[in-house]
Amino acid sequence: MKRLVSVCLCICIFVSQLSGCSDIRSPLSTGPTDAEKLEQIRSSDEYPEILVETAEKCPQTIDFVYNYPKLKDKHFDIDLNADAQSGDVPLFIQWDERWGYESYGSGFIGTSGCGPTCLSMAAVYLTKNPEYSPLFVAKMAEENGYCVPGNGSSWTLISEGSALLGLSATELPLWEQSMKNALDSGALIILALGPGDFTSSGHFVVLTGYDSRGFTVNDPNSVDNSSRHWTYERLSPQISNLWSVSAVH
Repeated sequence: MKRLVSVCLCICIFVSQLSGCSDIRSPLSTGPTDAEKLEQIRSSDEYPEILVETAEKCPQTIDFVYNYPKLKDKHFDIDLNADAQSGDVPLFIQWDERWGYESYGSGFIGTSGCGPTCLSMAAVYLTKNPEYSPLFVAKMAEENGYCVPGNGSSWTLISEGSALLGLSATELPLWEQSMKNALDSGALIILALGPGDFTSSGHFVVLTGYDSRGFTVNDPNSVDNSSRHWTYERLSPQISNLWSVSAVH
């Protein structure tokens, strides 16, 4: 019995010592916290102002921005074969390190490339062509005047630029049944959005489907927004324009 009490006492002392060491990090927590990364981003002159603002506004981008100095000049191999053959609409994030550090207009694909990233998602899914990455589409947009420095992409990237990727884009009325009909036909819908849940200025997203809970959205700037359903009533006040996008056969 004395030995049992002694063992229990030792365990209690050990646990109490651990509980008093809340400032000691686990061996797995070796890197800086997001708050520490953000502080370094703000205090260093290695980060362009547009990236600093992006990290401050969108916490999901902190790692992307933090890694800018060491990855900005790295060449990434972009292989989208699995995405093209999966049968699902791929979710491409504009600040993916494979293309996010590439310049686009007066910024980067990671900060201003929602338009090319949305059109890339549609093109890879509808044409099954793995070459149509966000980087490919961004370069196409710049070469054809669809990129607007300081404002991202013009609507003509969708209405006209789609044809350069073997796609057809048709402007739709802002009507719930029209949107559902387009999705039922196998098309995707690209939305141009104004201020609201997705942006404080302008933004593009892809509608990928719908069910009883609402529409599913691929937001190139947010994994969280892409993981939930959106009702027509919530979306419609934020929609500035919309296009049904399908493959040309």
